[in-house]
Amino acid sequence: MQDEPPEIARLVPARQTINRAEARAGAVRVARGAKMGRKPKMTPLQVKETLHRVDAGEPLCEIAQGYRVSHGTLRKGCQKLP
Repeated sequence: MQDEPPEIARLVPARQTINRAEARAGAVRVARGAKMGRKPKMTPLQVKETLHRVDAGEPLCEIAQGYRVSHGTLRKGCQKLP
């Protein structure tokens, strides 16, 4: 942070304080049971159904169209299951 203009250098400590406060607030939310991050596009039940359909020989692209997701989303969702 030595190459920053003096105006920006004065703002760095304030930004660091804000970042720490946001991190603490996020930790409190998680401790209370809040779920952080993006919601999944498919429910676990839909993923299990997808696995059964793939095992039955149905093409992944057709299954993806039925759920209105990309085949990459299906592939990622299927990898998360045990």
